[in-house]
Amino acid sequence: MSYRTARARASYLGSAHDGVHHWWSIKLSSYALVPLTILFVIPFSSVLGEGREAMLALYAQPFHAIIACL
Repeated sequence: MSYRTARARASYLGSAHDGVHHWWSIKLSSYALVPLTILFVIPFSSVLGEGREAMLALYAQPFHAIIACL
């Protein structure tokens, strides 16, 4: 005896069986954001009051530009 409706049986609604994968991806991205945030904030705060030219000079360096994009 099934408790699902005819529409649910027809469209395969129900558990998607991907909850663990979603949980691991959220955990991994949250752990990756901690060092990325630190690597972004420290150089950004060092040139915060210096003007546009200093900001452009900072992000002209590939490492800082990649961290900012990530």
